Amino acid sequence: MSIPKQGWAKHYCVGKPRPRRTDGLSWIDPVFPAIDPVTLHLDDPSPARIPQPPPERLDDLYTSEGQQTNKLFGMRTWEAALLAQADVYTAADEAPRLAGTADAGGDAGRDAGSIEVREWTWFPFWARDRWVIDFTVPPNWTNTWTTAYLWSAQDPAVWAVLREAIQLAENMLRSCLLTPWFQSLVNPANYQSGWKEVPLGSGQKGNLWWMRSPPAQLLTAEDTIQQLLRVLGQRVFWTFNDKARQANYEPDGITHGLTVPVKGFVTGPIAIFIDVLEMRTLLEPMTTERSRKSALFGPLENQSELGHSWETTTFGGKFSTVITEESAEYFHTTTGAGLIVGLMEWPLYWDNHQWTFDQPQDFTAAFTRWPVPGLWTQSLSSQAFWEYLVGRFGAACLRAPKMLSATLVLGDDGYPVPLTYPRDKTTRWVADFAPAQHHEKSLRSLARELHARRQKYTRLRPWYVDTFSMWQLTPWNGRRYREDLTWLHDVGFVRRNDRQEANAQGIVQRWIHPYKMGMNSNGSLAVWASPSHYGNVQRQVGITVWFWRALGYLLYAALPARLPKMTPVKKPRGAQTTHWTLSPGVPLSAEQRQDAEDTIQAAEEARWEYPAIWLLGRHNSKDVPSAVRRARLEAVQLARDTYDTFESLCVRPAGLRHAFETACDGMQVRIEADRREGFTSWLDLGFDMPPYPGTTEDGQALGIMEFWAAGKGWKQPGGIGYEDPAGEVLRGEDPTINMQTGGGLPSFAMRGLAGEAYAPAGDRRHRHRHRRSRPRAMMPYFTPAELYDHAERFGEPLVLVEDGLDLEVYRRSAVSRALGVARDEVLALTRRTFYGRHLTREATGRLFEVEEEEEEGHPALAIGRVARVLREEDVALSDGRDGRPLWIRLHRSVFDVTDLQCVSETKLTELLRSVPGGDPSRNLRDQGYSLDEIRKSLAIWRIGILAAAAGPGAVADRHSARTFTPKMLRGHEFREVGMYVAIDGRVYDITNYVDLHPGGLQVLVENAGRDVTALFDQYHRENRDLIVSRLQELYIGNLIEQRQQYQDDELEGTANRDLVRPHEIMIDRSVYSVQALRESDEYEAYRDLVEQVSPYLGTDATQDLKVEDDDEAPLLQLARLRAYIVATVARIGQGLPEMERDELQMFDGQADEVRDVQNDSFVASDGMVYDLTAAMRFGSANPNYPKFEPFLGGTVTDQELKSYLVSHCQDLICAVLVKKKRPGGGGGRVVKWDPRRPAPRNFKMPIWTDQPRTTKKRSSPADDEIAPYPSAVRKARGALRDEDFEREDVFRPAPSRNYLNNLMASIKHGARPGLGGAPGARSESSGGTLSCVPRPTPGQLQRPTSELRRRTEEKRASGIRRVSGSHSVAELAVKRPEKSSTGDVEGTRERQTSAGERNAARGVRDSSSEPQRTALEVLPKRKLLFRADDGPPKKKR
Repeated sequence: MSIPKQGWAKHYCVGKPRPRRTDGLSWIDPVFPAIDPVTLHLDDPSPARIPQPPPERLDDLYTSEGQQTNKLFGMRTWEAALLAQADVYTAADEAPRLAGTADAGGDAGRDAGSIEVREWTWFPFWARDRWVIDFTVPPNWTNTWTTAYLWSAQDPAVWAVLREAIQLAENMLRSCLLTPWFQSLVNPANYQSGWKEVPLGSGQKGNLWWMRSPPAQLLTAEDTIQQLLRVLGQRVFWTFNDKARQANYEPDGITHGLTVPVKGFVTGPIAIFIDVLEMRTLLEPMTTERSRKSALFGPLENQSELGHSWETTTFGGKFSTVITEESAEYFHTTTGAGLIVGLMEWPLYWDNHQWTFDQPQDFTAAFTRWPVPGLWTQSLSSQAFWEYLVGRFGAACLRAPKMLSATLVLGDDGYPVPLTYPRDKTTRWVADFAPAQHHEKSLRSLARELHARRQKYTRLRPWYVDTFSMWQLTPWNGRRYREDLTWLHDVGFVRRNDRQEANAQGIVQRWIHPYKMGMNSNGSLAVWASPSHYGNVQRQVGITVWFWRALGYLLYAALPARLPKMTPVKKPRGAQTTHWTLSPGVPLSAEQRQDAEDTIQAAEEARWEYPAIWLLGRHNSKDVPSAVRRARLEAVQLARDTYDTFESLCVRPAGLRHAFETACDGMQVRIEADRREGFTSWLDLGFDMPPYPGTTEDGQALGIMEFWAAGKGWKQPGGIGYEDPAGEVLRGEDPTINMQTGGGLPSFAMRGLAGEAYAPAGDRRHRHRHRRSRPRAMMPYFTPAELYDHAERFGEPLVLVEDGLDLEVYRRSAVSRALGVARDEVLALTRRTFYGRHLTREATGRLFEVEEEEEEGHPALAIGRVARVLREEDVALSDGRDGRPLWIRLHRSVFDVTDLQCVSETKLTELLRSVPGGDPSRNLRDQGYSLDEIRKSLAIWRIGILAAAAGPGAVADRHSARTFTPKMLRGHEFREVGMYVAIDGRVYDITNYVDLHPGGLQVLVENAGRDVTALFDQYHRENRDLIVSRLQELYIGNLIEQRQQYQDDELEGTANRDLVRPHEIMIDRSVYSVQALRESDEYEAYRDLVEQVSPYLGTDATQDLKVEDDDEAPLLQLARLRAYIVATVARIGQGLPEMERDELQMFDGQADEVRDVQNDSFVASDGMVYDLTAAMRFGSANPNYPKFEPFLGGTVTDQELKSYLVSHCQDLICAVLVKKKRPGGGGGRVVKWDPRRPAPRNFKMPIWTDQPRTTKKRSSPADDEIAPYPSAVRKARGALRDEDFEREDVFRPAPSRNYLNNLMASIKHGARPGLGGAPGARSESSGGTLSCVPRPTPGQLQRPTSELRRRTEEKRASGIRRVSGSHSVAELAVKRPEKSSTGDVEGTRERQTSAGERNAARGVRDSSSEPQRTALEVLPKRKLLFRADDGPPKKKR
């Protein structure tokens, strides 16, 4: 990613756009409306109002304006542009003396608008002969990597700009000689020292020196000059430098003018290095005149003199120009041109005592900035200003007007640790500001112009307040976090060296602040926060930061595992031996030459030293792969939990949860795939911010009212006055405050006005916004994909019949019998729709008439209903009122909870109904429920699927696409980890598409995680191009080749010589095709890059990339072009590890409930070991995977399953099965096999019952009416139902292993006293069984298998179950009923009476009064059980 070359970037210092803007502009470019970068004239739109931009452009606007506020001293570009236009607001009678625009003293023909250079009057240390050292810029990206550039004061062009800057410094120095600060500096009698605690709150004290104020002794002007010449005299040497910080280079160093004593301050020469950035600013033709005058004032002064800054004393603050964020950003930009300059006051109370950065503060730190009007910088460049104002009033004229200020609180009262990223605040009027007399009228005019412009922008952008408020309610407002995330994508996860790892480690610490991470003694992940730092502030301030905290934990999981490591100080590769040389044109004495050579030697020794790098231990407190794996998986789970916390505190932006869950799923897959490396490798982060949606998940666009509501409950820390509580809570700013439309003009600007010219807008806090308010017999719901599978299973088409809100599903044969037509003729009575064959209206009416007739025959019975694709507004209308059904949304599933009651936990019913027609997820999470488990328990009540919102695809551009090898793609075979397929080398995310697949669900389930191009061509020959075009919105990446690093050699792993081909370059196991770049449409943009990387063709350039010095090096640029990755290199072949049979037996998939771990699931076949862990956990829908269960931890003997492994599971091979391992393992095949992994979380599944609505009783028959005795038709209906629609093998899939485990656990927990009555209570009709055990449904009666019975016997043999808590085991022991066969259970089912059912339900309701209820609810592990009450038992044949 390079610096933009259009718009404002051609004239101003901008750096790299992080995060990227969709329009390709830089952060400083103003939009809506635009402003000319040279004239600064506003591009007024023709209409009175600007239309509201789309969400992506709003994100660009508000992100860039946040960066402008940060870098332009609290001003947005459209405000700073007005400050820079001094000619707009300078008063006519003040202009001659301020800007020199006219003859100030009557001398005709004199140019008073520019400073007059008088070299003969300078102090001798400014003279040109003191610039005796030249500097050579080494080749780098700024000079196309090929040529060096010599900077010398003897160059006429360089000296022309230097002499003007020196004259300005000379004028300032002369005007300040008699000021108290200068008197204190030159006289040692005015120094004092003392011990102070630095940093504040550390308990460490150091001896600090500072000036006395006011000075104890004063010198005359003559003595002051003599003292100054005696200290400096001939000792100063001037030269240039090209780094942001010379000596001890650090990523964020920003010191420009650095003073280095060569042999000490007392006797040796003093070298002063001037950064060439300012020189380039003055010499660059594209620099505007305003920026050129601002550049004369130089850079920010970081280091104060004896605790008191000269800049602060003279100007009122420390000068600063634009500051862009990135390592050595000044070095990387063409110029340092800024729009305006500003003053800062740094509260650096956390620095150590070795640096004298002002006095350490003993109160909450506040960082204050003041933007300086362009009139002031223009005045200091005017000769008239120095002659007629400074000459008359002295140094007081140099103080900058501080009429606007922006103060940021860097910490909270009582907590000395500063906030990681303080919020950006726009400027406010300084209430007590009184302008100096010489520019009073001009500043008054400026205040009025600025207020008028803010009013104008309020009219032009009427949508600003609400849309900006909505944006700040989301994590997209985290500007600094997003800049870090972009850096991770562009540099950190590309270069992956120690320096980048240290930087990423720092990002983790900043993102999760104030929490810290480490390892427990048992190898598990530890997270803690120091209460002495922040207490509960994280719950009160910056609530949207919880999202970035969650992403920080995910980033932690992606970083490599390691023990603590220290990389020593080193110098960059390829540094020139000599950067500074003596200027050949300057005569020097022997003493001067020696001093200059000593200066050069000292500078070369400190040239660009990389400091030591400390890497913390991570994931690896124990040298055991399973411990590393556990720690990384725990970090992913912690990220998920923290994201849930974010959603409990903030609004839920559309699409963000899906993107985050996809990243977490992918991280888990990558961790599991890293077994061969011991789970210690760098892993791709796999997350980037999706496009800003502008709405919440339920489609609402919130506004200022919701923004204000966020700050209502916030308790402000004592001693700090906050005007914007919502801004503090959200780390944002109230848009009605930052536009300052309600406060009017400041008092100094009101003079001369009859009244207020601009009436304040009304308080919008009182504005009210209008908001739109938004059982039948149990029958399964089928998705469109399941409809196809059922039709294939039946061997006949299905017919859809619309019945009110429902779309019912009939078999064609049943419709044929009911309508009395041939089966082939039924299709003529249908029309094709999205869901399938839809029965016409006339045929539907006839079908219903037949069903209602009381006559002999077999009526058509619906076998299910269609789970429709619903819009959010459709769901919102079903709010349970006025007879409408009550629907809710959980993720993308819609559930009908109209008649649903939770028998086990009454409050759960209330939680589900808490948001009628909406999404109750937040309420459920707040109460500790797992949404995944709740969705599973409600599966049979799912009646629809939420339509996906239209928007751009998942990939922003071609280089944002992910890359997958066949093995990596196989890790995404199941919905739980993201279901992907590849077609024509492009990978598509079909996780949410499978339910809508017209070709059925099963074909995708059985082929997901693979390249399905051949299968796709088989079924889509005619409309192939059309379907592929529609799939592009699901495109996420590319399928690439996987090359093996080692050849298949029986003796040892021999390197593969054809690893990187002549037109390719390998970078960190990714192979880039330079030839593909040459043949692409991007070649013209990257022509120079292709030439620069040509020396690396056919080689592994990973190490060369890691040692490159800057962020625009050619290899780093190539590494970002991920669209040209054609292969990845894996350690396969003889790199496969060996496994003995005893080790294989450990991987049996069994769970250890005591240690809370579960073994992985491996099988062996033909000498190869296959990892089926994910398949056994998530693959129950694939009929092939459950068949492997008997062979887990052993060798597969079934020939059909062995063939399936060979044909479908080659990407799951993880080891070679051997009788005895060879010493050393051969190559890289030594692995410490450990099957343990954290067991999946167990939650308590609620017990549901679905009681249909009571229907109106039928009145007694009239005298002449036949009594409604059961007819033959009803008998036939019952017979047909029993015959066709109760067979589990037809309509219900085979039960999964997890389902059986949960079912058995549910039966166990059903016997708990807390779930259904007093302990030991027995049913009156069940022959001794517990009344609290829920009555099994017919489906549950048929599902237990031999495996389930075996597990039941094991659990029964234990006698009692383990229960956590303070209660004894004896108190919680429950007697189990005697074992009964399936027939016995069926008989029990038939013998249960309605009275028994009522007693059981009454026992559940009365269980809240039992003392054992409380004891059971505190169990940390809760098994989940769901139940659907089918009503009274039906008579069986």
